[in-house]
Amino acid sequence: MLTDRRCVPIPADHPADASPTVSLADLAGERWVLESGRTRFLAACRDAGFTPRIAATADDQLALHSLVANRIGLAVMNELGVTAHFDPRVVARPLTDWPVRRVFALPWPDTLRIPAAAALLHALRDTAGPTHDTPTPS
Repeated sequence: MLTDRRCVPIPADHPADASPTVSLADLAGERWVLESGRTRFLAACRDAGFTPRIAATADDQLALHSLVANRIGLAVMNELGVTAHFDPRVVARPLTDWPVRRVFALPWPDTLRIPAAAALLHALRDTAGPTHDTPTPS
């Protein structure tokens, strides 16, 4: 259905705003606001040569977005979570050193003959938008 990159929401006037992408190593000196499930992030930071300074923990996407907007720290979230909220004080930059998540819809072939299921799949594909990979089922 689509690809979903891992992004770093940053304040709009942050120095990294000038770059189309960022790496964790570029942001080694920053404070972070993280979700409680952070094992993979901590390992990636360790691989990049630093231990992140954690300023806050929140498991709600809007709360993370707000903490970034109010300069408590930077966050890491999926692109879908970033685009779900809009605050002109926050921009997001994709991480260069993080695998891309692929989201699939895997219905049984007979399911696509059900009008409501086919309509839902088409709506999901349309919502994914043109910036994402959207393969067509056969």
